[in-house]
Amino acid sequence: MSEEKSGPRKASDMPLPGGDFLLFIQSLAAQASISLGVAPNPQTGETKVDLPTAQYFIDLLGMLEKKTEGNRTEGEDRFLKEVLIQLRLAYVEVKKKEEGEGASGGGESVDREKNEDSREEKGEGSGS
Repeated sequence: MSEEKSGPRKASDMPLPGGDFLLFIQSLAAQASISLGVAPNPQTGETKVDLPTAQYFIDLLGMLEKKTEGNRTEGEDRFLKEVLIQLRLAYVEVKKKEEGEGASGGGESVDREKNEDSREEKGEGSGS
């Protein structure tokens, strides 16, 4: 009799799922979510924003929506449209956040105004 190996299972030990449109959409959406920093990378556990890659996966899903029009079930159609809406909204939110953090001019002008205000207060307090 042969003994089965004990220990952690590897991904290569698991059978691959069959071809399923919803699973395919879900896997692309997961990649977009990881790229948006919404979900951690399952390999590294890190959460990182990569907008160009997120845009690629969202565009890929949009292309699939157009190319499979008329060939999807009602459930597939609903799922794909909902996924695209959620990902597009998340992309806009993350992009706005990234642009807000990247705008260095705004932070400097606020600091400059605070410094000018404190100088004026000191000047007024010295009996001008």
